[in-house]
Amino acid sequence: MTISTQSFISINVGTTANDGTGDDLRTAFIKVNDNFQYMGNTGFNAGNIAVNGSIEIAGTLTTNGSLTTSGAIINTGYQKYSPTANIAVTANVDVSRIILTPTGTVVSFGANITLPNITVDGTTISISSNIALEHLAVYGQWLSSVSPGANLSVAAGSSATYFYSSADVKWYKIG
Repeated sequence: MTISTQSFISINVGTTANDGTGDDLRTAFIKVNDNFQYMGNTGFNAGNIAVNGSIEIAGTLTTNGSLTTSGAIINTGYQKYSPTANIAVTANVDVSRIILTPTGTVVSFGANITLPNITVDGTTISISSNIALEHLAVYGQWLSSVSPGANLSVAAGSSATYFYSSADVKWYKIG
């Protein structure tokens, strides 16, 4: 079942507080119940969703079908990308892990990842891929001894880890 376009049932709240022109309490809650009943009866088929941006999830996303996005799936703590070629990623402030799961016939690829300029002290971001990253360029606020955009590679299943120090306002590569 998919979502249709039944109109939302609006509650009349009157012109000003307690002016007697709005819905009475019983009528208002009947409308609330009708709105929720409609949502419950409609159902939701996640297999029919195509997203051209990002999906942000605070809890768990469960789907019985496929979920296709050309952006990122962002859950509290991680960003997951399924690129088909080289990719540019900007890490969100609340992200601690970036996961790259390339699709198709990609054997190895490159990624340019920009870490957030402002975040909570002690934030650690781990970057990993299920296949080899031949070229990984990570950008952010760095120690002067570490070159911005330093090139490195990541073997399949391994990761690169960065630590943020708010005292220095800098990212440190720790692994």
